[in-house]
Amino acid sequence: MTLIGLVRVTSNSREVELQYAALQATCSRVSEEPATQTRLIKNRPHLLAALYDLHTGDLLVLTSVRYLAQTSIDGLGVLVDLVDRGIAVRVLSGMGEGDHSEPSFFLTQCREIADLRQNLWTDRIKAGLKASQESGSPIGRPRIVTRTQRNEIITRRGREHQFAP
Repeated sequence: MTLIGLVRVTSNSREVELQYAALQATCSRVSEEPATQTRLIKNRPHLLAALYDLHTGDLLVLTSVRYLAQTSIDGLGVLVDLVDRGIAVRVLSGMGEGDHSEPSFFLTQCREIADLRQNLWTDRIKAGLKASQESGSPIGRPRIVTRTQRNEIITRRGREHQFAP
């Protein structure tokens, strides 16, 4: 069994050093992934490269779940995705500490929490949009051209160019 470490490289050099110190003591190889806002594994080339090196029985080792994403909750979601893909993960400390090689009650609860959080965000956004519409506030980016200017442009150009309403 080979242990491959994953370090999340952030602007905090001390944090990166601590991750390296913890992982180099136990792992045969350590990969780096720059900090990213992307949660989907398929859109993270450095993480995919580290996963490509894993073989059956190997473990991806992290110092903390929060280094898989921007927040611990998002990190748990990525952890669940990795385990669902059949990738064994060892978390050295913090939330989710331990070895995760197959779906468990803990990971099921993590998935539920991540889904609940996403649904809450969606509901808040929809409620905010609805409140804005009801109060008469414009939704989206403000138009650069006023309605009067737009009509003037249309008149000058003629009717051959159609604009979105």
